[in-house]
This record gives sequence, C-alpha cells and structure tokens, in this order.
Amino acid sequence: MVGRSVSHYTVLAEIGGGGMGVVYKAEDTRLGRTVALKFLPDALARDRQAKERFEREARAASALNHPNICTIYEIDEADGRPFLAMELLDGRNLHASIGGKPLPTGRLIELALELADALDAAHRRGIVHRDIKPGNVFVTEQGHAKLLDFGLAKLEPGRRLAAVTLPESATLPAESSPELLTSPGTTLGTVAYMSPEQARGEELDTRTDLFSLGAVLYEMATGKQAFTGTTSAVIFDAILNRAPTSPVELNSEVPPELERIVNKLLEKDRGMRYQSASDLRADLKRLRRDSEKSPGAVAAPQRRRTPARLVAAAIVAAVVVILSVWAWQRLAAPANAPTQPAAAPAGTRRSVAVLGFKNLTGRPDTAWLSMALSEMLTTEMSAGGHLRMVSGESVARTKIELSLGDADSLAKDTLTRLRRSLGTDVVVLGSYTALGKEAGSQIRLDVRLQDTAAGETIGAISETGTETKLFDLVTHTGAKLRDQLGAGPMSAGEAGEVRAALPTDPEAARLYAEGLWKLRVFDAVAARDLLERAVAANPNYAEAHAALAAAWSALGYDANAQQEAKRAFDLSGPLSREQRLAIEGRYREIAREWEKATEIYRTLAGFSPDNLEYGLRLASAQVQAGKGKDALETLAALRRLSPPSRDDPRIDLAESDAAESLGDWRRQLASADMAGKKAAALGARLVMARAQLQQAAAHQELGEPQKALAATEKAQKAYAATGARRGSAQAVLQMGSVLSRQGDLKEARRRDEQALGTYREIGDQRGVASSLANLALVVYQQGKLSEARRLSEQALATFRKIGDRQSIATALNNVALVLSDMGDLAGARKYYEESLEIYRQTGNVADTGIALNNIGDLLSTQGDLAGAKKHYEDALAAFRQAGNKSHSAYPLFNLGLIQASQDDFAGARKRYEEALAIRTELGEKVRIQESQLFLAKLSLDEGHPAEAIARAQQAAEVFRAENATDREAFAQALLAEAYLELDKLTEAQQALDRANAVAGNSQIPQVRLILATASARLMGAKGKPAQGVQLLSRALARDGKASLIDNQYEARLRLGQLEIATGNANAGRARLAALEKEATERGYRFAARQAAKGGRQQ
Repeated sequence: MVGRSVSHYTVLAEIGGGGMGVVYKAEDTRLGRTVALKFLPDALARDRQAKERFEREARAASALNHPNICTIYEIDEADGRPFLAMELLDGRNLHASIGGKPLPTGRLIELALELADALDAAHRRGIVHRDIKPGNVFVTEQGHAKLLDFGLAKLEPGRRLAAVTLPESATLPAESSPELLTSPGTTLGTVAYMSPEQARGEELDTRTDLFSLGAVLYEMATGKQAFTGTTSAVIFDAILNRAPTSPVELNSEVPPELERIVNKLLEKDRGMRYQSASDLRADLKRLRRDSEKSPGAVAAPQRRRTPARLVAAAIVAAVVVILSVWAWQRLAAPANAPTQPAAAPAGTRRSVAVLGFKNLTGRPDTAWLSMALSEMLTTEMSAGGHLRMVSGESVARTKIELSLGDADSLAKDTLTRLRRSLGTDVVVLGSYTALGKEAGSQIRLDVRLQDTAAGETIGAISETGTETKLFDLVTHTGAKLRDQLGAGPMSAGEAGEVRAALPTDPEAARLYAEGLWKLRVFDAVAARDLLERAVAANPNYAEAHAALAAAWSALGYDANAQQEAKRAFDLSGPLSREQRLAIEGRYREIAREWEKATEIYRTLAGFSPDNLEYGLRLASAQVQAGKGKDALETLAALRRLSPPSRDDPRIDLAESDAAESLGDWRRQLASADMAGKKAAALGARLVMARAQLQQAAAHQELGEPQKALAATEKAQKAYAATGARRGSAQAVLQMGSVLSRQGDLKEARRRDEQALGTYREIGDQRGVASSLANLALVVYQQGKLSEARRLSEQALATFRKIGDRQSIATALNNVALVLSDMGDLAGARKYYEESLEIYRQTGNVADTGIALNNIGDLLSTQGDLAGAKKHYEDALAAFRQAGNKSHSAYPLFNLGLIQASQDDFAGARKRYEEALAIRTELGEKVRIQESQLFLAKLSLDEGHPAEAIARAQQAAEVFRAENATDREAFAQALLAEAYLELDKLTEAQQALDRANAVAGNSQIPQVRLILATASARLMGAKGKPAQGVQLLSRALARDGKASLIDNQYEARLRLGQLEIATGNANAGRARLAALEKEATERGYRFAARQAAKGGRQQ
C-alpha cells in the first residue's frame, strides 16, 4: 500500500493497525496536507456489520466539530475497500501515557476537562460513544486530548444525524456479533470500562460514557484499572457489585475533591452519577481553580538542603534547623578545589551568540527549525575554538528575561542589552521560509550578523536547502559565517567532529529541537517525551541523550538522568575534546562524582579561560563538594576577566552561594544584594529572582523574617512573570520555611501545600518529595508526630524512587528526628546510621557533620556520654573542614553540655561562649539567644539565679517577638526555676503560666517533661508537694524515656525532694540514692552531686 495513490491521496507510511483497521500516513494532493487514512482489513471488507459500524463512525464523528475530537474529513473507497480520511495526530494514546503510573494531578485535570468537553459536545448532538477507554483517547505532543473511534457510537432515541453516503462495498469490523450492534441486551465496548447498565445489556444513554470516563480517570489517578479480573465474568462481577479500591489508597497524592469526582462518576446507579458531562466539567473547573489557589492536595519543590536536625541538647530540647533546598538548576555541580582557573582575561576570541530565526511561514509545524538551525550553526561555528560561542541555554535564558522573540534584526539599544547580558560581541539572527512538501520541502534561510558594540549590521547571508538535507544547508551557511567572522574554514578532522555532533536522522533533528525548546521554557514533561522519541529515532545521538538526562533531572528522576547522561558520555567519543568534556562534566554532576567533575571543569576553564560559563560551573562544583573557600578563589579569578564578563551578576550569585555553604550569612546577603542590583539593571529577571531567594535565605538565618518574606514574594512574582513554574514553586516553598521558623504554622503549611501542588502538576518528583519533607517539619512543630512520621516516610519513599541519594540521606535524617522524639531511639539510630553512610559515600563533608552531630545527640539521650562526645568532636571537625562556622556552633554547644553534665562548668562555659561568639559574628539573632539561654542554665546551676534571670528574660523577649513558641517555653521554664531559687513564687507562677500558654499542648515528650518538672517544683514551694509528686510521677512515666538524660535526672531529683517533703522520706532518699549511683556510673557527675545533696536534706 505504501507509495500507492488512493483517490487523491498518496500513501506515505503505515503507522498503526489491528483488528479494527489499518491506518496509514498519507498526503492529500488536492489540499497539500498530511492526513491519516483508515482502511478495513481485507478479511472484513465484505462484512455487513463492519460496514454498519464503519458508516456509524463516519456519521458520528463527522457530525462533530470539536478540538478534542479527531476530525473526519471524508469517507471513500479504493479497490472495494472503504476508508476514512481523518486528522493525522502526533503523540500517543492515553494508555501509553499512563504506562501503569499515575499522571501528575494538574495534567490529569486538564485532560479530564478536555474529555468532558468533548463528551458534552457529542452528547448535545445525541451521540453516545459507548467505548470510552484509554486506548480511544489520544494525547497529542502539545498535551491535548483527542477522543477517537466512534465505531460503537449510537444515537439516543429520537435523534438523527445527517446522512453519509457510503459505497455499497464499504464495511468495518464489529467487536461483537452483528445482531448486538445497537439493540438492548448487548454488551458492546471494552469490558473493564463498561458501565453496569452496559454490562447488563440495557438501553444506554449518555451516562454510560460518564461511568466509563470515571474508570479512565481512576486509571489516570492511580495507574491501575478500577475493575480487574482474570476473566470477563470476574470483571463484570466487579463492575456490577464491587467498589474499586479508594484512589487515595493507591496514590496518596490524589486530592480529596478529585477522589469525590471519580467516585461519583463510578456510581453503579446511573441516577446517582453526574447527569451530564457539563456538570462534570463544572466540578473539574472548580477543582482546577482551587488547586491553583491553594493546591493542598495537589503537588511540590526543594530547598537547598532539605531539613536536617542540628540539636543542642540541654534544657532547650530539640532545635530543628531547616537547611533549605532550592529547586533551581545550578550552573554547575562538582567538587574538589582547583588550584585556580586561569585568572587573566583572554580577550582574543570573538564572542558570538546565535539568537534564533523568525518563522516567516507562520506554520506551527515548521517552528522547530528555528531551534534546530540555531543549535546546528552554534556547533558549526564552535569548531576549532576560534570563536567563543554562547551556549543555547544562556541565549534562551536571556531571551526569556528580556522578553525577546525571534526577530530578523534588532535595534541598537536591544543589542547593547544583549552585550551586557550575554557578554557577546556579535549576534546571529534572521529568518527562514519553509515552503512545504508541495514545493519540495525547500527552506530559504536569511542570516544577519549584528555587532552589539556598534549596534549595526556587519554582514548578511542567504542560503536555500531542504528539510531532508538540513545538514547541508547548515554546513554552507556555517562556512560563510565563519569566513565573515574571521574563523576560517574547518579542517577535515574538525568537520568530522561537527558531523558527529549533529543528528543523522531528520526526524530525530526535529524531535531534538522541539524537546530542547520545551526544556528551555520549563516544560520538562513534554521535553522528556519528545527527547525519548528523539533517542529512539537516532539512538547514537549523544547530545539527545544528554538533553534527555537534563529533562529527567529537572523532573527529579536522578537514576534515569544518570542512565541517559552515562549513555551520552559513552557515545561522545567522535566529538571534539571540548564537547566530550562538557558531556562528561554533566554526567559527573548527575552522578555526584564531584572530584571528577571538578577536574573536568578545571580542564575546560584552562581550554577557554575567557569562557565565563566554565568558571561558574567550576565554582559551583567546588561548593557542591563542600569547598566553598576554593570556590571563592575561582570567583575572584573570574572578576579579572574582560568586561562585560567580569560584571556578570551570576558571579555575585555564585559568591553568595559559596558564602552560604560556609555559613557566612552576611557575605551571602551582600553578594546576593549585588547580584540583584546588577540583574535588575540588565533586566535579567531569572537571575534577579535567584538573587532574591538567596537574600531571603540570608535574612532568615540572620533572624530577619519579614525581610526574608518580602524577598521570597518578589522572587515568586519574578518567576511567575517569566513562566518559570518550578522557580515560582521554589519561592513559595521558601515562604513556608520562613513562616514555619516564625511559628505561623498554619500559613506555612498552606504555602508548602501550594508548592506541593505546583510540583505535582509539572511532574517534578524531587520537588514533590522536598515539599512533603517540609510539610513533615511543619506538622512536627505542631506536635503531630504521627503525621510528621507519615509525611517524612512518604518523602523518603519518593526520594528512593527517583534515586536521589543525597536527598535520601536527608530524608532518613528527618525520619530519625521524628522517631527520636516519639521515643523510638533504636529506630532513630538505624536511620541516622544509614544517612551517615550515604553522606560519607557521596563525599558531602558538611552533611556528614550533621549526621554525626545527630547521632551524638541520640547517644546523649541514651546516656552514652563517651560515644556522644566522640560523635560531637567528629562533627565539629567535619564542619571546620567544610568551613561552615554556623554549623560548628551546634557540636560546640553539645560538647559544652557534656562538660556541664560532668560537673566541668568552666569547660562548659568556654564551649558555650565560643559558640556564642560565632553566632554573634554571623548575626544570627535567634540562635544568639539560644546561646544566652544555655549560659543562663549554666549560671543557675552554678548558683547565680539573678544572672540567669537577666539572660533568660532577654532570650524570652526575642523568642516571643520571633514567635518561636517552644524556645520561649523553655526560657520561661528556666525563669520559673530561677525565681524559685530566690523564693519569688508569684514571678515563678507568671513565668510558668506563660510557658504553658505557648507550649502547654506540645506533643514533644521533652517539652512536656521540662514544664512538668518546673510546675511540680512550684507546687512544692507552695506547700503542695503531694500534688507535685503526682504530676511528676505521671510525667516521668509518660515522657521520661523519650527525654534527654539530663532532663530525666532533673525530674527524678525533684521527685525525690518532693517525696521527702511529703513526709515519705525513706522513699525519697531511696530514689535519690538510686539516682546518685546511676548518674555516677554513667558519668553524670553534676546530677550525682545534686542527688547526694538532696538526699541529705531534712
């Protein structure tokens, strides 16, 4: 059939087939368009029922003119075989799109809306489809749904359609026997998607389609069929008698409202279903609106490091430090410190940026040529290294930031802005005209060269070629461009390397270009789908595999990304050395092989010392490796490049990043401020948004939450204005982080859920997992430990699914945090140890320190002071090696706590003050007061209650202003203890009242035990020791084992003293003697001394 003429169609290729017919791609020679021709198989060409069904499909579909229904152009026959000419669709059916996995909620809603709209149009014409299933829904490359195959469609009673003339011989196969096509008592359709009335063979109306659509939506939401079985009889029984498993049980991310909609569609009584597709559409629109406003049940992003617990283990219980994880893609990724990249400006090569080409044809199907021509010409002109070509990624970013479309020439002021933004001397741009197949697929390419400094055109080239010989067109054009720019002709070897860097298949070239474009406009899902097809069309095309790796990475699938990046690296042999290294660099980044990645970028920076991109990648690699000081040296060298490169705001942004990795928040803020000012002057909105998020992070660490919130709001608006939904979600998630630190947990949760919804919609699984992790911390702060554990474990499961080992380690750390506070210390230890092992394997020094510190805290909770001290010392060494001052304060505090427990108050004070000096230097407002609170506790234990009160009051005021409720509760409890030492019972009661007001309903065992201890002591001071004994006995029974040993011993000490005060001296002294013995054996000399002293009281 291929190559034959059928009527006025030329058959080009077979594109599908099965029992219902064979479909060919064909050219309509009359109208110059590509169509699909659907023929009956030969075996069914004379079947009467097939003819009836074929006629019905033609009549039903041709009566409907709707964007979500496949268009039928005409019906005809050739050699006695009937055929339909219909719209040719590019994409895949919904069954393949689902692939056994849930669709992102946002995508599901959009497809569902389109299908509801299509059914509404059909039902209004009286047409019942009767075979709605994933195989009869087509998803185009643009992501739109098309309803197919009206072969089982029938009219509702009393409705008529216009006649369709059908040749006598025309037939189409039916799926059931002839007499069962339209009459009651039939079971037409695909079994698993039939309605109950369809399964029973009853008269059908439009509501049968709604049930079937419900089954389709169920599968889209869960990846599973609603009704399954090994035989048709079993499936029929499920449809008629059994409710499917709740969607949310199969996919916890299904929003409650979507589950309600699906359940209503699947009502077995059609009177209880939606009564019309328009009603369904209205509910779906409301769901979409509500999801966009506050997608609490829809999706989520990542902060720079997901929360990890750094605990100072004293009277102040667990202090959770939220080390955020940003979702933007860094310019680099690896590690080891370089000596320094070349510092001197090269300045000898001309910098050239290919901006793209205007599509004069105006046809969307030729739009891909702009990207393809740009990428290919960039490759052509880069050969030999005589010109410094600006990367396509940088060009795309700048065009988005400056709101530039494709143009055939630019004004002088725009050229000046491009020079400042891209650091380019010359831009290449122009236009093309694709004349279509009727004109031999000819392409005319008109290229213009414009000097960005002079603001004028310096050259023009015109070439013609064809789509099938696109590479020849690029070669001829590239040669002329090289000549005009003084690069000269390529050598034979260079020409071979260029040819190896380009796709060998025209279809692969189209798919690659379209995929790149989608990737650069933040549509990673569509990019992935297109690039998967590109590598299928041209399996040995290294750049397509590298781009597919980037798409997988943007969606958070590290294992998939690493697989494709490795494939790209393996195929890169024939490319130029620079291209091979660039591909390997991306591979090593994705594989988190920081040492190798750093060496690669150092080598590339040596090749091209004037290439800012390589220097930035090197600096980012060093930051990722925990070598921020080396990154700062690299950036200092970049500042010695020639202008405008040395003034690029991304250098300041990278310096901010390096400062953050070192815990130098003031430098982080100053560098981010400078980056933001430079970006604003350039109109570089994406860089400006990133700078604002860095400002927010620094303000947050410096205890300036209002400034942090303002910065995140600005960043969110900037990202939204450029269509960068991932960046927008990232900003929203950072708002949640700031709000949770302020104690506005309700709003923090709303923001985290909003970010979660966006991430789910765009398919970013890493973002989803990170949002779940942040939500877990919010509910943890709310004291909802069971929910925090569930959310933390969901985050961990998602990170494991996508293969992100670094985030797996962080998630393990966070699950351990919750388990520890739930009293499951053995379970917490297991998760902490696994986390530590991963951090060590990945070479992450700073996070290794976090895990060591947390294990030390756990050991301290269990009373193993020697083991805790060893882990704290190792953590301190790791933080110092990484150059992170802020983190160093935590193990310093914890070492001080051990010394205080061992009755070494001088040593403890030295450690505390060392940590306080660090935090004062860094300007960490809240953490400074945490340090003061430790010193207040030390003063109280040394017998200086007045000094303790002064410090604790100052801390409490700051905590109250920052809405840090748990911290304020600890400060108030300490104040109460100090007032009791001075016999100021009224002031002690006021402090305890305030403590209980802000944290009295806490679910954290340690918080409850501290408050109970102070309250019981106050009862004793008021002459009610028996009530104090009852209160403290209950608190110890409930919360003792889950609290720090110091706090347990303090509670047991007060309980023994209260028992003596009640007159039960023997029991009290026995308790204190047991405490003295146990504390002495475990090395808690201060508690032992206090117990001995208490036992001697009268």
